[in-house]
Parts: sequence; structure tokens; C-alpha cells
Amino acid sequence: MAVRSGDPAFANAYRRRVRQRTLAGMIEIPLTEDEFAATAAQVEQQQGIPLTGTEGKITKMGVTAGYQYANGILRVTILDKPFFVSTDYCEEQLKAFLAKR
Repeated sequence: MAVRSGDPAFANAYRRRVRQRTLAGMIEIPLTEDEFAATAAQVEQQQGIPLTGTEGKITKMGVTAGYQYANGILRVTILDKPFFVSTDYCEEQLKAFLAKR
């Protein structure tokens, strides 16, 4: 049976998906400029993920995150992920490899 856009179940599923994308986990890590540069170099060397500039997007293994470094804070936000991987798991993994500086 096809789901129509006027169907309440479709609308609720759509709202949950949009909420998941817009309220996805955000990680905030305080770093000096030197620490950010060292972390960026380490992430590229160990994970093969280049952080070019103070903001951008990174992707690995189906997970896409946006990052922004400003005012001594590195903010990383999960933008997209496979449906079978929880946002919490993605956050934990990001924190783990960003904390290894």
C-alpha cells in the first residue's frame, strides 16, 4: 500500500526525520588555535579526513558531519548517518578520536 503525503503516519514520520536532522547531536570541544591545528593534522593523518579551513563537512563510513571552529570552540554536528547507526554512537566515536590529541 502506497503512503500518501496527506497520510498522518507519513507526516509524523517526515517530522521525526526532519527533527532528527535538525536536532542531531552537536559536540563542542574547547581548543586553542594551536590545538585545533594539531587536531586537524592528527585527524587527517590517522583517519584520512582533511579538515580544510575553520569550517566545512567531513564524511567517513556513511556518516557526514559539519564542523566549525570559532572563538576557541570546535563544534561538530552530525548531519547525516545510516539509519541503523544511532546519533549517540556517532557522537561517542567522534569524541573518542577528537579527544586523542
